[in-house]
Amino acid sequence: MAENQEQVPTTTESPAPGVPFEIPVLPLQNTTLFPGTLAPLLVGSTRSIAAVEAALATQEKLIAAVSARSENTTGSNALPIDLYEVATLVMVKRMIRSDDSLQLIVQGADRVRVLGWTQEQPFLKARVEILPELTVVDPEEVEALRRNVQSLIQQALAMLPQVPHEVRAAILGAGDPIQLAYFLA
Repeated sequence: MAENQEQVPTTTESPAPGVPFEIPVLPLQNTTLFPGTLAPLLVGSTRSIAAVEAALATQEKLIAAVSARSENTTGSNALPIDLYEVATLVMVKRMIRSDDSLQLIVQGADRVRVLGWTQEQPFLKARVEILPELTVVDPEEVEALRRNVQSLIQQALAMLPQVPHEVRAAILGAGDPIQLAYFLA
């Protein structure tokens, strides 16, 4: 099994919020990605590999990661009706190619809404728009809830000594309640 690791050069530019654009889609089975999170993904279906390769052919290296509604839906058989309409725009940070799959490290950039499907073969492609940033309506209540959640996290971490220090620091140091929610989800 030959492996070829590629560091993927990227830019940090995402399209402007509210401006529709077309992008390859990667259906996710039993997984949801969130903005700001870094995650490994294993891509094995021919159709999903084609979508990733189309994304890698662009300067931005962006792909829409869309969760499937059913755990029985895979990248090779996903139809637009099988996928949620809100997804995460992710940037491919690293790729390792093996004989029959791609191992990716992706980072969530923005939430997007699928406006329409433009292609199903050889891979899914959709017209999407970036959703506005989430806003805090009642800052005092949200701050109180954030502190309560962090207290519960500290109690849970006390029972889990094997959790790496870096993960502990990331969770306990999260000051932004939205990023904390994404991280925990």
